[in-house]
Amino acid sequence: MTAGLYYKDTSGKMDVVNPLAADANANMGLKKRHSFIATSRSCDMSGPLHADICFQERLIIPGVDIKVKLVRSPNNFCLLAGGENPAYKVIIQEAVLRVRRVTVSPTLRIDHEKFLDKTTAKYPISRVEVKSIAIPQGLLSLDRENVFLGVLPKRVVMALVHSEAYHGSYAKNAFNFHHYKVTRVALSANGETYKPIQVQFDDAGTGLYIRGYETLFSGMDKMFADSGNLISREDYAKGYALYAIDLTPDLTSSEHFNPVQTGNVRLSIQFAQALPHTVTCLVYAEFESLIEIDKSRNVIFDFST
Repeated sequence: MTAGLYYKDTSGKMDVVNPLAADANANMGLKKRHSFIATSRSCDMSGPLHADICFQERLIIPGVDIKVKLVRSPNNFCLLAGGENPAYKVIIQEAVLRVRRVTVSPTLRIDHEKFLDKTTAKYPISRVEVKSIAIPQGLLSLDRENVFLGVLPKRVVMALVHSEAYHGSYAKNAFNFHHYKVTRVALSANGETYKPIQVQFDDAGTGLYIRGYETLFSGMDKMFADSGNLISREDYAKGYALYAIDLTPDLTSSEHFNPVQTGNVRLSIQFAQALPHTVTCLVYAEFESLIEIDKSRNVIFDFST
């Protein structure tokens, strides 16, 4: 991930915007990233396209017209800076898309075309949708109906962030997922409530929050697996408070496709004290979807059913 200039932010120091601060008071992730671009140096990066179709394993059949559009984030969202009226900016000097092309045997290509006479090429994807919900200052709870209406997601991950950071602020880290003294997070679908996440946080970043931390594994299909997520128990309460819920019947949201279920999703969050400022709740959802391509290379999909 460091090829894409990812260096983990120091928990509890997310909003330290001075990259030259002493190590004891610094966000070491920011400090490391700054070392690559100090004095307006050019820096090269490499990483995957974070698009649903790019994370499925099947090769795209030849003859399909593919267009890629990249929309960059504002400078005040992707950069951190101190001082009054900072005007730092990112200049993209060059962008290169590397695509793997595979040449198959003529016999196999003929077989593929015969196959397409009868049916379509099918590409199961994990489709991602992200919604944001503004929670006004002073509230003690959030209750939102129809967060998702229609096909139910297989997995939902929630986080809270300062609204100024979400909309872009040089002085605030958009990835500082503060706990805001949440006490309960619950999702319900069609009247059935999934096991609520009950936690207790305090100003020191301690408290009783293991149930929330545990969802980073149980909700992400990593429980009892030999893999991690770079987030420690100590990190969780200091900027890494995410809440993941697996909505599949057999709690295997990563292994196989499950029967599609429809309905509406309701989100409920309770806080121990009133919010000190407007907060944005980010709701990340994954859906099991299917893209098909016919013989004429028409792309067919219906994400509503």
